[in-house]
Amino acid sequence: MNEPPPPRVAEWLARRAAPPADADFVASDLREEFDHRVALVGESVARRWYWTETLRSFFPLIARRWTATRPSDAMNRQGDAVINSVFDDV
Repeated sequence: MNEPPPPRVAEWLARRAAPPADADFVASDLREEFDHRVALVGESVARRWYWTETLRSFFPLIARRWTATRPSDAMNRQGDAVINSVFDDV
């Protein structure tokens, strides 16, 4: 029997919110639980659960995505501080 797909928009939203390195993990984890819930409680309840989890995790995933890009910014600022210190010494 063909299993129903999770809500496409919710899946897209979860993938875009997650850091790129984690997007596949987040999507597959949600999909696995969705399939399990479809078997237990039915497609309608599973779809509601999927949307709830996507919306509940949206801001934490965005925060992780944002902080995943910040270390390189901090390194650039640190490098700038070293250069400024060298210029101050000269």
